[in-house]
Amino acid sequence: YPSYWELHGGTSHINDYSTIIGNPKLQPYIQYDAQFNYILRQKYVATLYFQYGDKATVQLPYQSSDVLNLIYQTINMNYERVVGLNLHAPFNVWYIWNATATANIMNRRAKANHFHDISFDNSKWIFYGSLTNSFKFSQNCPVSVSVDFSYISPSLQGIADLSAIWKIDAGVKWQFGKKRCCELDLKADDIFNKWSPTMTISHAGQDYRMKVNDMTRNLKLTFIWRFNGFKPKDNSSVDTSRFGTGK
Repeated sequence: YPSYWELHGGTSHINDYSTIIGNPKLQPYIQYDAQFNYILRQKYVATLYFQYGDKATVQLPYQSSDVLNLIYQTINMNYERVVGLNLHAPFNVWYIWNATATANIMNRRAKANHFHDISFDNSKWIFYGSLTNSFKFSQNCPVSVSVDFSYISPSLQGIADLSAIWKIDAGVKWQFGKKRCCELDLKADDIFNKWSPTMTISHAGQDYRMKVNDMTRNLKLTFIWRFNGFKPKDNSSVDTSRFGTGK
């Protein structure tokens, strides 16, 4: 169901050029989801999935054909459909290198017969890939290093096209104290600040480009102290055989 602020018919001015307009005609939409999982050797997972949003909603910019005005308004599309295959594979090389690779290939399609006074039918094949890595210098070494990679190919949002984005994260973890009850974790995310896409619209007279100059990189220091020899709860008694992850 749409929120009150999307349904009210008022107009909010962002600046002299841009406005946000409510949509009293906005309707709720229904989301259908289905997926099929195949688990090999209790760790390799392949997931075939399907998503369909009937009358899915989206807020996108529209350049008015009557006045010099950029309008943001939440509208109902005919539908938004996604079908894809997700692959998840952990692996390791002794104690030195532990890694997890994820690959997601999908086809996304968004269609609207009435996007203000125009229509669109936008579809694209999209790839998402990530590789997380953890390295240790020796089997009992208290220090570990992590380096993670993520990438999303050019994608879409309704009528708009989004550029490819990528990022590299890196961190170092130090465990110390009695029974290594303390942990110090220094993590740098999106080191090269490339995790913000550029949005472009070039369709039916719409000529729009939005580049966000955002600071997505960050540096985080975390300290953890586990009191009284705390250990995670043992869930071995839970029957997980139906998930294909236990015997």
